[in-house]
Amino acid sequence: MALRLSVRLIVRVFAGSLVAAIALVNGGAWLLAARRNANLARLNIMDFHDPGWDYALARPVVHRPPRSLLRLEPSVHSSGYISNDANLQGNTDTDPDSFSDVRAVFEQVFAGVRPAGFEAWARFASARGCAVDTFLYKQIYADLARWVERGGINPRVLSPFRPILRVSFADGRFSGGPKAYISTKPILDVISQARFLDPQKQFVFALNLNDESRLVPADNYSHSYPHAADATYSSMRHVFQTSSCFRDTFNNSNAHFPHLPPANLHGFLQHPDTFATLNVDAPLFSQAKLDCFVDVLAPLWSVVTKHYLIISSSSTKIFAYAQNSHRYHTRLAYNQKKDVVPWSEKQTALFWRGSSTGGSYRTNTTWHTYHRTRLLEWEKMYSLRHPDSTFDAAIQDAPKIEIRSSPPSSKNQKQQDPKKHKDSLGPDAVPVDIGLNSIVQADAQTSQTLGKMYPLKQGVSPSRALQFKYLLVVDGNSWSGRIQSYLASNSLVIWNGLFTDWYLNALVPWVHYVPVALDFSDLEDRLEWLKDHDDQARTIAENARRFMEVVGSLAQIQCYTGLLLLEYQELYDKPDARMP
Repeated sequence: MALRLSVRLIVRVFAGSLVAAIALVNGGAWLLAARRNANLARLNIMDFHDPGWDYALARPVVHRPPRSLLRLEPSVHSSGYISNDANLQGNTDTDPDSFSDVRAVFEQVFAGVRPAGFEAWARFASARGCAVDTFLYKQIYADLARWVERGGINPRVLSPFRPILRVSFADGRFSGGPKAYISTKPILDVISQARFLDPQKQFVFALNLNDESRLVPADNYSHSYPHAADATYSSMRHVFQTSSCFRDTFNNSNAHFPHLPPANLHGFLQHPDTFATLNVDAPLFSQAKLDCFVDVLAPLWSVVTKHYLIISSSSTKIFAYAQNSHRYHTRLAYNQKKDVVPWSEKQTALFWRGSSTGGSYRTNTTWHTYHRTRLLEWEKMYSLRHPDSTFDAAIQDAPKIEIRSSPPSSKNQKQQDPKKHKDSLGPDAVPVDIGLNSIVQADAQTSQTLGKMYPLKQGVSPSRALQFKYLLVVDGNSWSGRIQSYLASNSLVIWNGLFTDWYLNALVPWVHYVPVALDFSDLEDRLEWLKDHDDQARTIAENARRFMEVVGSLAQIQCYTGLLLLEYQELYDKPDARMP
């Protein structure tokens, strides 16, 4: 059966007997579902806005400020329902043998001839049950666009990076790289065995070992520096001074965000605990990044530790002998834990527990303006307005409150605006548990001050966190790794992160998560709206869970990384590649 090359989106909106279908054409969105795995969700993962793509910022262009800077409101239809991709079924007409059609779709959407091994990659993706909707791979082409424009990747651009950070491909095999940070077994060995990469063409890529993204070329960037010191920024203020992209993106207020720009709200943009931003233009593989950084997003990390990483090749379990291992993409994909608590049995409450990451909490820094500090301050003010609404999940359940499925709607009644909830708060405010369980990245003086202002709470296990309906995700030093497991749960995610990773730009606000302002000024409104629209909240949580059944799998990570490396190999060491 021929592939459907032009379907963009089908959204079903139900209101009694009314069914409205909206189709947006002229795209290349479709799903290649696995025939071998009947349990794999068959989804269409679409670009709901179809606004194009900003190749300078490497993110979707939306005709509005960045996602996390907005007071976004739900998409309200006359039916009173939120559009959701849980109902997007029916665009799965694909023939696994039509791999030339896969190439045609990608060449149409990404405007260029794909590498010789592309159809072999498509077979690999089909065999592993990967979704190949073009929107899931737009990040690859956005990250590599600057190198396409330069005619390829000159190997000399990797010279700023130490040899230990480099991974080589030669004779069909990968080698090198920091062993404590990456294992080739779960991703690279699988890719090399699939043989869609050209075994005769050697290439090298470099890994960023930091949580934070690294590379912001200055406006007057030149690769030929007289001194190595020219590649090093002295502070985040120095980055703002030399990068107009940084100033335009993070240092401006606007009509949608009238209070303070993100530079005054996010700890990373003020005093990051580890400052390692470089004035370098190179394709450094990183696990997460901010706008204006030119790092290439790649979900390669298994675990970060000074100890051993052992992966069983005969099972789907990962064993990390480490005291402080981080839950990065690959490890989470190996150890997927199903949420066994259905929505109806979850406690109606907002939960967040974390540490004082997100910036340097030391004397003479502006830690009191960081995003996590603002969240803690928000909780203090909330508890004063609603004295019986806060609790500690480590020692007690949330107070019970009355919830409403959805307000009745009619042809002449519009859905209630969340912004108006603040004036009508009743005694049943949504219970909230927000708190620190540890103070880190701080000196003795600040630690003492923080402890007095925001008394520590006990840690809470992941299974305990899943007892609650609303899970808040907040950036730490970089993006929060817990968003991957939270999106895969039966709970609803509230998120305002500035950092993104390889798949987060595919999420749609009010479809997969509920957005909240970076200063949390609308968080109370959000909670009241969710309490009064329980059916819609459950639908959003279900959308995210179904999305992550595909995107959160180890197979999808292998397919994404495989296509990234295929396109990277095609660009590497081209004869006419220009230096930045």
